[in-house]
Amino acid sequence: GGPGVPGQGPSEGQDQTPDAGAGNSGGAGAPSGPAPGSPGVPGGPAAPAGPPALRVDPPAAAVPLHAGRPGELRIPVRNTGSGPATDLVAVVTLPAGFIVRAGGTDDPDGWRCSGTAEVATCRVSELPAGTDGTVRIRVVLAGTATDGEVTGRLTATGLDPQPIPSTTVSVD
Repeated sequence: GGPGVPGQGPSEGQDQTPDAGAGNSGGAGAPSGPAPGSPGVPGGPAAPAGPPALRVDPPAAAVPLHAGRPGELRIPVRNTGSGPATDLVAVVTLPAGFIVRAGGTDDPDGWRCSGTAEVATCRVSELPAGTDGTVRIRVVLAGTATDGEVTGRLTATGLDPQPIPSTTVSVD
């Protein structure tokens, strides 16, 4: 390549020495200790959040359940930790004759439930620290539905699975 040809590196005879001091930051006399803007330094970002901790309360019917009719089961969940819980999934086993209906588009807590027959899988992306949420499982009860147990588990990224307290729901 000739001298100064665009798109080519330096030609022979051109100075290829980097600028003096390039890549040298700080050096003798640089301040020690945390830099401004570090967590815990005034004017810096907040210290990192701690871990989440989930508490799951027993399921309950939103209104009395009747065979042959739609209904809704609610499972209260609380993040008692100091950090957000993420990628929460509740897998809930319902009594015989309970059929999961698609739902969640109008769910105020953001849970989205799907399922077939007696197993509901409900998901939400995050439950912030110190907040409550409610898993709302919309169901249709078959004409043959009777009282039965609701069981399940709740998982979240980085946490051990939490059991959903086993509860008997009544069908009128």
